[in-house]
Amino acid sequence: MVFKKKVTDVAVPYLSLNLPNDSEFAVIREDEPVFRSALDDFWGGNNQADTYPLVVPLRRSGVKDSPQYSRQRLSRDWFLFVRDQLNKHHIQAVNIIFKVEAGWINGQDQIDPWDIEQLPEDELPKPEFIVSSGSVVRVLERNHIGVSIDTFNISDPAPPKDVTFENAGTRIIHFMAGHKGGYYVNITSGSTDNRSYDTYFPLIAPGEAWIHFKDKFCSNRVEFLPALPRVVTTNSALAVREYPSVLLDNVIEYLPPGKTITIHRYFPSPTGLWGEVVNGWIALQYLPYEGYSVAKYFTDWNVSGIPALRPSYSF
Repeated sequence: MVFKKKVTDVAVPYLSLNLPNDSEFAVIREDEPVFRSALDDFWGGNNQADTYPLVVPLRRSGVKDSPQYSRQRLSRDWFLFVRDQLNKHHIQAVNIIFKVEAGWINGQDQIDPWDIEQLPEDELPKPEFIVSSGSVVRVLERNHIGVSIDTFNISDPAPPKDVTFENAGTRIIHFMAGHKGGYYVNITSGSTDNRSYDTYFPLIAPGEAWIHFKDKFCSNRVEFLPALPRVVTTNSALAVREYPSVLLDNVIEYLPPGKTITIHRYFPSPTGLWGEVVNGWIALQYLPYEGYSVAKYFTDWNVSGIPALRPSYSF
């Protein structure tokens, strides 16, 4: 089935506007024991004693034991994009990304993010090529070893000034840490001002980006979203919307509890997952807020892995 109706750029990530209807998606997951055995004092502070950054390296190919990518320098515009557009000058979030050994920029590559404009090109950092657990990614290829996923390439120009996490699709990663209570928290949870900040980085690689199904930390790293088309049954009254957004006045109709309807296409959003039906979109999943491990589902559709967090604000 081909859907002629296009979602406006108010509601759809600019990177997802022209995705094929048969795009395949998957969730990057952790085995639950990883949460419960997080290093007790990784951060060295009482507030962070029970959390640990959860990152998965991107590998060069879908061949067994394929190495992960070595760090490579990005252009200045990419770092300005991360600081100013993705993390919106939030000091705690920006400092975590650039100055703390949390996973994206490590060791001697850590910099003062407020000096990016002044740094010589050869002193800009070399980030790790990683994805954070809990992320929804678009699958390009799969074999018996793993999946190749959609990313930015390091040769790409940084996205335009109007691109933020809210509208950038699956190529932007919400940085998760694991809590040994069995759920995700923001990487900044327990920051110096006792607040938690959403923190983001781009999903980017020098070439093909593969995630293997098994590694030394996880026995089942990739969970595919259920194949489409798929008939689902509503759990409660559920709105069919013209666009996949709850902020727009765009309700077409309400489906009663127990209604069956066919999903033809997925739309991952920062707050959860939507499904396209013949006359609009329905919410399939709302991600939990920090401190919770259970997503909200509106039909009998679900995924089994522990869900990542929704942003700390709604849009």
